[in-house]
Amino acid sequence: MRSSMWLVLFAGFLAGAAVALALVVRGIMLGVRRGRRSRSELLRAVASMAFGAALGMYAWGMGCLSLPVMDAESGGTDSAPPGPCREVGMDKATHVKNYGVGLLPLRFECELDEGGSYTVPSAVPAYVNSSTAVFILMAVAAAVGSAAVKDRKEPADLDEGANGSPPG
Repeated sequence: MRSSMWLVLFAGFLAGAAVALALVVRGIMLGVRRGRRSRSELLRAVASMAFGAALGMYAWGMGCLSLPVMDAESGGTDSAPPGPCREVGMDKATHVKNYGVGLLPLRFECELDEGGSYTVPSAVPAYVNSSTAVFILMAVAAAVGSAAVKDRKEPADLDEGANGSPPG
C-alpha cells in the first residue's frame, strides 16, 4: 500500500486541479452573467471562486508532496534513510526508521527510532497550507453571507409597494 502513496497524491493533484478550475470558471460565469445580479448571487460567485482557489492550492500542495514521496519510495542503493529526511542533516537522518504523509495540513514527516518525528520543510511550500486556510475561510464567509442576504430584499425592492407601485 505504501508504494502507491505517490500515485494517490498525484491523482489527487490532477483531480483537484480539474475541479478547482471548474469552480473558478463557474464563479466567473456567475459573476459576469448579464442582467441584474443580487448580492446573494455575487457572494455565491465569490464563494465558488474562493473554494476553487482553496482546492487548487491544496492540489498544488499534493503535487509538490508527491515528489518527495516518490523519492522516498524509490528503493535501491542509497535509499536508507529516505532522501527527503536527509535534508535536515545526516546526524538526525540516521535515526529515521520510517516516513509518513500528513494530509491536514499537508506535510512529509520522518519518524525517528526513539520516538517522535520531524517535518521536512521543503516537501510542501510554506504558503500552501496557510493560503488554503485563508481561501477556505473566505469561501465560507461568502457562502454564509450569500445565505444571509438571500432572503432579504434589495433596497430598490423595499421602495416599492406591495403591488409594485411606488409608496405614497
